[in-house]
Amino acid sequence: MTARRTRLLFTVLTALAGVVVAHTADYLAVLPRGGERARYLAATGHSYWPEALLLATVAGAAVIVLAARRGWRATFGVAVDRSWAPSFPVLCIGQVIIFTGMEVLERVGAGVSPAALPRSRTFLLGLLLQVAVAAIAVLVLRATHRAAAGLATVRRSQPRPASRSTPVLVHDARLRRTAAHGVGGARAPPLPV
Repeated sequence: MTARRTRLLFTVLTALAGVVVAHTADYLAVLPRGGERARYLAATGHSYWPEALLLATVAGAAVIVLAARRGWRATFGVAVDRSWAPSFPVLCIGQVIIFTGMEVLERVGAGVSPAALPRSRTFLLGLLLQVAVAAIAVLVLRATHRAAAGLATVRRSQPRPASRSTPVLVHDARLRRTAAHGVGGARAPPLPV
């Protein structure tokens, strides 16, 4: 996979997870009471939310595992490669666009006009949370990558167990001398005839 495709994959997966996390935090902050929040979400086209949470969980877990895998596979002594990581500005813009699109589609699907969105406190807070979650996501992915690279470096620097070609300990004194002096060294006495 090329560096551009890798970065795109990381950005898309991170944005999907980030949008849902920020969207959830938005509604929890603005509508802390469960019953009120449930009615509002039903009225604004959020009936798909359980599936969105599942998708976000899978995308978030995948991106964390992929970041750790890239860090683990980093070569000892090479600078940390960030060509795969989503950049904050791109991730932030992507999340804001996805969030705005979701809000518009949710309202259209529920038969509510999206014209009131710019004045909605849930929408305005949601935009701010998209920026915050994008920043946190970039930091978490980089920290995961660095931690995995550090663990891999520590593991690679530990002594390896002896291989099977390790000489067997010789208990017989004569054989020990032969092993120590080599073939041309001291010899054992001749065998009796």
